[in-house]
Amino acid sequence: MKNKLHNIIYLLIASIIFVGISSCNKNNVTNYLPNDSKLPGILSYYNILSKKTNAAFGVSISAPISDVHNERAPLLFNGVFIADNGGILRGGKVTCGTNEFLPDSHNNYGNGVVLDRSIVGSKQQFTLQKPASFASAQSALPTNTSNFDYPTTTDSLYIPEILEIVDPSISYEADKNIVTIGKKYNWKPDLKNLDKGIIVGVEYTAGNLGNEILRREYPNDIKHGMVIEDNGTYSLPETLFTDIPRGARVTVTFGRANYTVAIDKDNVSYTLFAYSYKYFDYTYQ
Repeated sequence: MKNKLHNIIYLLIASIIFVGISSCNKNNVTNYLPNDSKLPGILSYYNILSKKTNAAFGVSISAPISDVHNERAPLLFNGVFIADNGGILRGGKVTCGTNEFLPDSHNNYGNGVVLDRSIVGSKQQFTLQKPASFASAQSALPTNTSNFDYPTTTDSLYIPEILEIVDPSISYEADKNIVTIGKKYNWKPDLKNLDKGIIVGVEYTAGNLGNEILRREYPNDIKHGMVIEDNGTYSLPETLFTDIPRGARVTVTFGRANYTVAIDKDNVSYTLFAYSYKYFDYTYQ
């Protein structure tokens, strides 16, 4: 899976948001999530992709920085159950708050289902009807056949406020959309999610439109990211532009996330996540 910084918003999954993720195994369960290749990069700053879990479920939203209030961006749900050998398993019903999901023919959950944004800024309960093979010998399977004999586990997660970059404004004139060292961004902090911080990154992609000439001398993609305080303001430091050539088209990304990694009574581990991110392409000067 190709990790693009603008496809990430963030999560610290490895303290480095740009960890390369290519193999599909239990160490990177998020590779199985449909419709969104952003998650691995985003979560990589939170050291959770390094956790071997049997499930990953959560919500996400992304939009350009120009969409200040995320008016055009849907809040999506995605998730999967994963076997120890990396295979995708079929579970039963999964709920997030009052929303209910069943697996599709590929055993994925969500598949673009848009959630009501009323869940944002509040703690939501997740209920997972796990594959029967996840039940321990000590656990009694439910006798209700309507539940397909799936063992159930529950947990909750705070869904952080959707990130809104309130400044700077974005011009739709390409020659005015520039980024420089020290460029300042402002947003509204989430006081209930301060411990997770904000992820910020700058990415140069050699194959992107606008980098045709530069990629002859700079053929390799360059990605830099870090976790900063969710205090509402940040100026891009020189370190985020290391080795990126002047005149390049780059993607600047800001993200906010929350997650939990838990182990239930059946010794089944799972990741719950929620994140939002904002991105925009600029010319670096």
